Parts: sequence; C-alpha cells; structure tokens
Amino acid sequence: MRNRLFPLLLLLSVLPPLPTAKATGASRRIASYKIDAQLKLDERRRPSIVEGSARLVWFNDSVDTINDLQFHLYLNAFRNEKSSFFRESGGQLRNDRFAPGEWGGIELKEMKLGGSEDLLKTAEFIQPDDNNSDDQTVLRVRPSRPVNPGETITLDMVFTSRLPRVFARTGYWGTFAMVGQWFPKIGVWETTGERRRQKPDWNCHQFHANTEFYADFGVYDVNL
Repeated sequence: MRNRLFPLLLLLSVLPPLPTAKATGASRRIASYKIDAQLKLDERRRPSIVEGSARLVWFNDSVDTINDLQFHLYLNAFRNEKSSFFRESGGQLRNDRFAPGEWGGIELKEMKLGGSEDLLKTAEFIQPDDNNSDDQTVLRVRPSRPVNPGETITLDMVFTSRLPRVFARTGYWGTFAMVGQWFPKIGVWETTGERRRQKPDWNCHQFHANTEFYADFGVYDVNL
C-alpha cells in the first residue's frame, strides 16, 4: 500500500514552550493552543472532516477590561453562497470556480471557560464589516464576568470541521486534503493607539474574498 502525504497547512507559530504571560524575546505569547485532532478522509470522494478538541490559554496583555470574546470560524466562508466570501468572489478565484453543493464549515460543539462555564449559551454570529446577516465567520461569546487586565483565561473547545471541495487553498478531493484555518481561532484585542485605533476593541474581521489572516503569537502543541 502506498504512503500518501496530506498537506496540512497549519500556518502555526513554532515557538519554545515558554509561559504565556512572561515570555522573553521579540514576540508576546498571547494566545496559546493545545490541539488534538484527527483528519478523516473518505477515498470515495465524500466530504472529509477534521474532528478535534482544543484548549486555548489567552492572556489579556492590555490595560482594558474585556467583556466579550470573538473568534474566527474561517471555514464557514465555505458554508454556502450567502457568505461574504462567496458574495464577493462569485465562487471564482484565479480562474478556478467552486463546485456548487460541495460545501464545508465548522461546528463548535463545546466551548467552556474554566472547565465549567458554557460559553455557547451566549454565542452569536456577528458581521462587523458588512452587516451580512448570513455570514458566520465571526462568533462572539460573553463570559459571566469580564477578563481583567493582566488576567489569563482557559477555554476548552470541541469542534468538527467539514472540508469543502478543494477551492481557495482549502478543501479535499479524493485522498488529497488542503486544510487551512481549520480550528476556532480567537481574534486580536487592540487597545487605544494600537495601529492608530481610536478606542479599544477586537480586530476580528470576517473572511473576505481578498483578505489576510491576523493573529497573536502563542505556543502551539498540536497532535494530529
């Protein structure tokens, strides 16, 4: 039986396991992840999925008191033709056209703060860029108490990522998988004056047809 290589485009920061809040060096370790996941490919060209769990340790390295948390669910750009990504791209990218019907997405099955508080009870999809109520690429949750300056919180998540047919650097075809931006990823909190910001808020944009990815550094411990 031939061995096959499945390119997993993790785009992760490979950093030594230093404490999140007191790391030394050029970058601050703000968002660190411990992820266990399994890629399930179906050789009969049925939709393939990634099933995973993740523990996020997030450090409020700001002077601000933060009342909500915002997450990127990038794969939901491939949920249907109503997402902002598909409305903007028309399902076409660099002369490659998406096959309608072979959609993907990410389902958050669990998100708990401190091992007990169920944040999904407060979850809502928001559209900070274009007010497209059908777009589900940014999720907001509200903890029962704010995250204070200098505080570290721990979130446990369980998720299933369904891959679309390969398109725009994401998806599957047969036994080939290109898996990018496949786990729930917290946005970046920016305080007043950071990148000319007038007031503190989350930098957590929707997934657009012409976009880049922006995240804090952290320690990634990933078992695939």
